Amino acid sequence: MLTCANLRLDPNLEPSDLWRAVAHAALQWIDASGRARRDVVMLLPFAELLPHARQALAALGGWQPRVETLRTLNASLEPQLETAAGAPCGDRSIDRLLAERWLRQLPALDQWRQHDPLAFAQRVADLVEAAQALVQAASDLAPAERAPWWQAVDAAMRVTDGPGALEAAMARLAAQWARQAGAPATDRLHALRPAAWVVVQAGGANPGVKALIQCALERDVACLLMQTDAGDDWEAGTALCAQPTLLAVDTAEQEAWAAATTLIDCVARGQTPVALIAQDRLLVRRVRALLERRALPVFDESGWALSTTRAAARLMALLRAASPAAGPDAWLDGLKVLALDHQRDGLDALEQHWRRHGTSIPVATHARPRLIEALAWWQQAHLQWQEFSTPASQTLSVWLQALAPLARVALGTEPWLSDPAALAVRAALRLDSGRVRADIDDLPLTLPEFVVWVDHALEQASFVDAAHADSALVVITPLARAILRPFGAIVFPATDERHLGDRPRLPNLLPESLLRQLGVEDRAQRQQRQALVFAQLLRHPRVTLLRRRSEGSEAIGASNWISCLQQSRRDQRLPGWPEHNAPLTHKTVQAQAVLPPAPVVSGALPGHVSASSVEALRACPYRFFARAILGLGEVDELEAEPDKRDYGDLLHL
Repeated sequence: MLTCANLRLDPNLEPSDLWRAVAHAALQWIDASGRARRDVVMLLPFAELLPHARQALAALGGWQPRVETLRTLNASLEPQLETAAGAPCGDRSIDRLLAERWLRQLPALDQWRQHDPLAFAQRVADLVEAAQALVQAASDLAPAERAPWWQAVDAAMRVTDGPGALEAAMARLAAQWARQAGAPATDRLHALRPAAWVVVQAGGANPGVKALIQCALERDVACLLMQTDAGDDWEAGTALCAQPTLLAVDTAEQEAWAAATTLIDCVARGQTPVALIAQDRLLVRRVRALLERRALPVFDESGWALSTTRAAARLMALLRAASPAAGPDAWLDGLKVLALDHQRDGLDALEQHWRRHGTSIPVATHARPRLIEALAWWQQAHLQWQEFSTPASQTLSVWLQALAPLARVALGTEPWLSDPAALAVRAALRLDSGRVRADIDDLPLTLPEFVVWVDHALEQASFVDAAHADSALVVITPLARAILRPFGAIVFPATDERHLGDRPRLPNLLPESLLRQLGVEDRAQRQQRQALVFAQLLRHPRVTLLRRRSEGSEAIGASNWISCLQQSRRDQRLPGWPEHNAPLTHKTVQAQAVLPPAPVVSGALPGHVSASSVEALRACPYRFFARAILGLGEVDELEAEPDKRDYGDLLHL
């Protein structure tokens, strides 16, 4: 059997120099082996690196090897077979339905669902998370190793009593369910027989690629592994050559301003595109808002939850308004989605009428025409909502078919056809076909259950607005997708101990000891992989690491990874990287006196006052002025919260 050729590249090369070295070394190895370049496949860690590798190879001329990732190579093969009925598919919204349907068939768990629905829903989420993790771990194995691995899983998950018995039982159910997924689509790659495999490794070894190489070597297919990582002792080499700029501020708001200022300075110096690392999404949203004030084109590669888009919010407002249990607040939200510009005034009048008199009081015949029109409009919309929600229980496919025209109305005809967010909503909910999967299309759901599923589906789906993808000066990207890319500069905020280098989270039902027993990455191994990714980022010559010194009232320090690098420099008798205060621009404004207002209310004085108004004037002149003169009053709630007496009545029913 052949052995894999290993080539470790200089871990301190800049990204552009690294890709030239990768291209030269790969072509030299292929030519030396006497193989045709066009019959060789080069595998990269992720798709964003494909254009850089191809450009470096093209610059050397001649035939080029095929450059792919595992995902793109698998997608180029014949269409993937459908997932077995009832098996997890990787889509969390679908898998939640499958898991809940399966657990409802167990009498004890179904009783638990009726007794404590919130706890049951959390266990369903844990079951889905554990099953998907096991399916992924199994798919990373070679086909011949998968059956023994599943036997090891069954042996490791023994029946236990006492504390943790419920979690152990749910883990066994997750393993039983995950095993139904069958062979993954990536098994087709093991049947390929290229002239050779060339693998570029960055950010740690990919288990799936590792299994693919092992199978190739067993079939006497040559392999070249090009390692770009710093190795196990990544601190020593990285600390020796990296030269990042360390900046610190006091608060999160100052951190956002400092990050935005640094990005703007990089753009002004022509260091574009500049990468903004999305380690803290809340902070990144604030930075993006500051950049938009300067009209800088920004492209967010990581995207955001589809549920936060305007299209998804409008659709969810209509769904909640159509619920039989909906009240005036939900009705008004639904009407605001449907309202045209000329209907806004009538809708405001209807809301004011409901707040003052309640929904059960009819509108007087002498009321304003706009109010009467709004009431008739609401009654028509309410009838349509009732038709949508009837009958109370329908199959998933029937709900989706009924939702499609409702969504078209909510989004508008033109956005329905052209708006990227609306198109993403249609795809996430399968509104065009009205079908999700054959084994759950006939699943009966009540309207509240269907609304929960729609909410989960929109929450799990991501939306990437590619409007400025080609012209963006600032690219927002996660840390794992920023390495080996020749950005003009990199700005990395949130490099404090709470956000960078924290221990990664594991599935709740799969303890760390079990993962180690099964040969699956535990927390320490995942953290080591993330550290290698961070070391890869520092090969870039222009990296700014920014952190805050406090989180609220609690002081926080720098990331442990940065502290390790600083200590490594001291061990090598090198000066530590200096940390500076971020240069924030302060503007001094000349104080100007503001004259107090001098309102004239002679024309607003009431002609008559009641005894209660006189009493209010004696008790509090300010309250009398606000109510009697300015005409201010508290807004009546449409749906008042129950008071203590209501709670008591409900308790003693």
